[in-house]
Amino acid sequence: MLDKPDLGDARLSNLLHGAYGLITQELTFLPLGADPNTAVYKAVTPDETAYFVKLRRGAFDELSVRLPRYLKGHGVPHLVPVVATKAGALWAGLEPYTVTLYPFVAGKNGYEVPFTAQHWRAFGAALKRLHTLKLPPELQRGLRREAYDAEAREQVKTFLSRLDGAEPTDPIQNRLFALMRAHRAQVGDLVGRAERCARALQDRPPAFVVCHSDLHAGNVLVDGSGFYLVDWDDPILAPKE
Repeated sequence: MLDKPDLGDARLSNLLHGAYGLITQELTFLPLGADPNTAVYKAVTPDETAYFVKLRRGAFDELSVRLPRYLKGHGVPHLVPVVATKAGALWAGLEPYTVTLYPFVAGKNGYEVPFTAQHWRAFGAALKRLHTLKLPPELQRGLRREAYDAEAREQVKTFLSRLDGAEPTDPIQNRLFALMRAHRAQVGDLVGRAERCARALQDRPPAFVVCHSDLHAGNVLVDGSGFYLVDWDDPILAPKE
């Protein structure tokens, strides 16, 4: 979320104190991420301990915190552990949001800091551990399974069909339409190739393993001590990523 939610800092500070026992000396909204249902803050206590506060509006998947906590405790490195409430819960409610709390990592994402060879080796080892870990049944049952759904492909095809005759007034939309018109054939070919791959995988599905599902450079934080895989909002059982 890029715009600060209409929540009130005092409400959030009171929640952090009541649920987690934290006295908030500083509370700063961080305009990060493209998800309009997620807002994040940096909270600092009087002893200069910093926390990352994540607010999720709408549906909240418990596995987004339960799974990485389990992974962290079973040998998957480079994860930021969620901080439990005083009652031992992994999240707290602040209508209309669900609040989760983490130690603050003062790093930059993988778009801003290039990986070294050492980073890449550690990254590969972390993914191998993730993809070979056997989950307990209660966690595995809750994970969605990759179905190679056609919804996104159909959305792209619909968008391509509406390019002609459309003249949006927004300059960013105009740039997008111009780009898509210039590369219509290539985009259509990519959609067709994706459909053929989906059919082939449905006919002969490979082994499914637990996956992050959104593992791009923006969800990797790099600091002086290494890197962290963050934003486990939508884990999945799928072919290894």
